[in-house]
Amino acid sequence: MLEWAAGPVTLYLGLAPEADGARTTALHLRRVGWEGLLHKTLHKLALLCTNYTGPLYEVYRRHLIFSYFYAQADTLEGEPVLLTSRSPHYYVSGAYWARDALLWFFPALLKADRKRAKQVLKAVFQRQARWPGEHAQYLSGPPLYPGFELDQAAAYPLALARYLEATGPDPGLVAELREPLAWVFARVAEEKHPSLTLYRTFLSPTDDPVKEPYLTYDNALWCVALERLAPFWPEAEALRLEARAIRETLYRQAERNGRFVFSFEPGGTHTFSDEPAGSLLLLPHLGFCSRQDPIWQATALWILGSDNPHHYKGRFPGEGSAHFPFPSGFGLANRILSGLMRPAGDALMTLEQAPLDQGYACESFDPETGQARTGVGFAALAGLVAYALAAGKDPKGPTV
Repeated sequence: MLEWAAGPVTLYLGLAPEADGARTTALHLRRVGWEGLLHKTLHKLALLCTNYTGPLYEVYRRHLIFSYFYAQADTLEGEPVLLTSRSPHYYVSGAYWARDALLWFFPALLKADRKRAKQVLKAVFQRQARWPGEHAQYLSGPPLYPGFELDQAAAYPLALARYLEATGPDPGLVAELREPLAWVFARVAEEKHPSLTLYRTFLSPTDDPVKEPYLTYDNALWCVALERLAPFWPEAEALRLEARAIRETLYRQAERNGRFVFSFEPGGTHTFSDEPAGSLLLLPHLGFCSRQDPIWQATALWILGSDNPHHYKGRFPGEGSAHFPFPSGFGLANRILSGLMRPAGDALMTLEQAPLDQGYACESFDPETGQARTGVGFAALAGLVAYALAAGKDPKGPTV
């Protein structure tokens, strides 16, 4: 309400594609009344955060609500869309990345609003999965920025698997999305190694060209996506066999000196590295290996230690990459989801105490001041942080 000299005044604003719709919408809002509108809004916001029992409730609530209203939308025709961010402050806002939508935001949406999660899942499968794995896409589907990324292709089967794990078997949904997933499977098959069960990528999870075309994280993600989808898929055994072959091949080809490499050429060169946007720290959380796996433990120790050139010490420590040479908001989520107590504790401290992007996780931040350096207004990342807080509470295991 506005306070004028004559007393309080309630102003109702209606938005529509043209004047008549805006006028009638405002009239409807007036009929409902501001008290009713406020009550419905508060009730809706409360429902989104129901049953949260993890740490830092206010941080969780802030990130979840931001992502809920800024990482998705409806078109003027009423069709749901997923996007990196609706905020003009984010430097690549208003476009579709399968990674951002399905790997980062969708798990948070699934926890908050299952009905909406099903709607957007069906919409993006039908609209965007015709071009699976493309770097970036228009909201209508076609490629905006070409370049194949295996992790983005893997986002489709993994998102469907996560939905079915949360809600139970849904043969009707599986049948409806069978054709879009066939497009995904066919595109990934084009990148298969001539003789090994491994798949190439052109760009890494930070959208940069790769030195070697086979990424450990990307192939592990594809493996897990197939494995988790298998219980709900008609050809379950075929998916399980493929996943098993990928896992066995990775343990033969992607291990050097007792730890996983970031990228490699089978029988050739390899690179020790990590990218927070697709980190090897996530392998146990995803289900690729256990936290007791000595190869993963050695990998995590390297990522979180001073031998990693993109591990940054300071009041607010964390991991970055060549793409953003500062601690990353992705790194905060990775630490929480890793199940490693000390790194997770540092991440929670940063989320609670660092200014970041006015309290929201950003692509990268200064390790001393905690101020945002890159990627503000990043709604999909906010969803990932909300999901991590909900899924990664009470970390158990090693204290690397």
